Amino acid sequence: MVKRVLKQLAGLKKTPRLLYILFFIVAFFVSFYLTFPVDSIKQRVLYEIQRTTHFRADISSVSVYPVSTVKLLGVRIYTKGSFLDIRELYLKPSVFSLVSGRLRIPFKALVLGGEVKGSFVYNPSLRKIEGLDIRFVNLNIEKLPSFISSAAGSFPEFSASGFLSGSLYVELLPGVRGNFSFNIDRLGIQNLKVKGVVFPPFTDLESSFKGYIEDGITRVDELRFEGDEIKLALAGVMPLPWEIRKGGKIDLGFKLRLTGSKLGVLKTFLAPHLVPQGDGSLGGKIAGTIYNPKVIKEPVDF
Repeated sequence: MVKRVLKQLAGLKKTPRLLYILFFIVAFFVSFYLTFPVDSIKQRVLYEIQRTTHFRADISSVSVYPVSTVKLLGVRIYTKGSFLDIRELYLKPSVFSLVSGRLRIPFKALVLGGEVKGSFVYNPSLRKIEGLDIRFVNLNIEKLPSFISSAAGSFPEFSASGFLSGSLYVELLPGVRGNFSFNIDRLGIQNLKVKGVVFPPFTDLESSFKGYIEDGITRVDELRFEGDEIKLALAGVMPLPWEIRKGGKIDLGFKLRLTGSKLGVLKTFLAPHLVPQGDGSLGGKIAGTIYNPKVIKEPVDF
């Protein structure tokens, strides 16, 4: 009986210590949230978006959660004639990565009905992003043609629908290199015009875009569009994705196969300007610049 009472008293002696530790933890987090520079983070994110993309942006609200997770709601990025909404954006800076002099920031964004997640590495001393590792999951691309074309300074001559997934890995410093792989399911293309030629609408296409980045250019291993009545495959070189709006040279060989009565007229029109291939398709090259492409009649070997 005496031993049990003494044991209970010993437990009571520890209680103030536990209460003190608990009080300290609560006080720390209350102080952390009350003094955390939320407005500074909001302005910093806006500054980085505008500095790196030259687009204007707005953020509805910023919240902070343990441990070091920043949640941004209602992020809207504006171009001259369009905008892109990011419903939620989560940033989780890895403070321990600063030991190496670089800040690794994992992120997740809910955008275009899907999800974009990954991480980027930021160099505080250089104030530059050194690398990106991103995965795209089931993004609805319906809004992308107008946004991208508006960002590039021209408005689209087509509309598109479908769901994009893929990955992008890029090292930006000291030199640019990386790789990418994208797929679009149930791709639809309407109102497509090329050099005054109006294409019929395409539905339920499968599309893939794969390659790598090096020496300041994008090397396209495969850019493919395939459906019941059309198969188009391209390979070659083009500008870096973030420099397309500046123009730049392109050199893409292509093979085109058209079947069905709907595309028969188009095939008849294109045949004199392209080279028949051994597999029954028509081939040629797209050369020149992004804003002034030219179709060249010559054989392709891929």
